[in-house]
Amino acid sequence: MKKTIFLIFSTFLLVQSCYYDNASELFPQASLCDTIGVVSFTNDIQPLVNGYCGAQNSCHNTASSSNNYVGLSDYNSMSLVDSTALIESIEHTGSFPMPKNGGKLSDCRINLIKKWLRTGKPQ
Repeated sequence: MKKTIFLIFSTFLLVQSCYYDNASELFPQASLCDTIGVVSFTNDIQPLVNGYCGAQNSCHNTASSSNNYVGLSDYNSMSLVDSTALIESIEHTGSFPMPKNGGKLSDCRINLIKKWLRTGKPQ
């Protein structure tokens, strides 16, 4: 009887010790941040810009009345942006922190933009 109870208890402990953590459950944001793959304007950067600047990019289109106009409305204008100034703006270390009147982008989003810039701004 003691051997049976010991065997059941040992089996229970063994089964309980075989627990595997799921990284996407433990770190949900990390699973959404893929800076390893290809980062493109169409798939990654444009949706990010639209999400933070609005689909119409009211501050970043040619109709903007801002003296500090920086084109972000399409690939051609965005690919001409000064990379250093863009990084300083989104990291809130420059003179014009972006998004305007908003919080700093997440490190993941900043890293996506940096990778896009570093890899030659693929469309």
